[in-house]
Amino acid sequence: MKIKSKNYYLIPVFSLALGLIMVLFPEFVQTALNYVLGIILLLISIFLAIPYLKAGDFRNWTLLIPASLVGAFGLFFILYPGLFTRILWVFIGSILLLDAIGKFFSSFEMRLSNPRAYRVNIVCAAATLIIASLLIFTPFAERAMIAVSGAFLIANAVFDIIAFINLANFKRLTKKGKIKKNKDDNIVSEQNFDD
Repeated sequence: MKIKSKNYYLIPVFSLALGLIMVLFPEFVQTALNYVLGIILLLISIFLAIPYLKAGDFRNWTLLIPASLVGAFGLFFILYPGLFTRILWVFIGSILLLDAIGKFFSSFEMRLSNPRAYRVNIVCAAATLIIASLLIFTPFAERAMIAVSGAFLIANAVFDIIAFINLANFKRLTKKGKIKKNKDDNIVSEQNFDD
């Protein structure tokens, strides 16, 4: 039971630590993401180049093009940290912008037939447009999104730990006989025993 408990706690504790780092140091996380991605891409480019180098047939150099492109992207992300996350948030913002435009058009189409849905749709479209604009045009939005993601990780870790404590407490009470399962209807009931 103790070994399983320790293993179970590893994931929530890791999530909690990562979430705290994301909330407290979003700029560091933003830069670290670029370095990690850059290193991964460089390693992939090396693995792509190994079969070509092992074959020893250097006449067909076009086989090195994929490895070179992947390596160039990796090097680019390492030399210009912050670029990957910026591109990522601009991409997400662009998708949200298209979604907002679609919502505006659909809400104008339903303006006469369903005025209540029209108002709700306009509000949703406006909110989506604001979020998309923040992601595309403001650099602080990236750090804010990292911090929000960190807050979700922290909340998830806390809920996991609480659930585990409740489960461990339930098992302990069941073992002591303070909680027992009713055989007839499978309902768990608490027994009052004097300790």
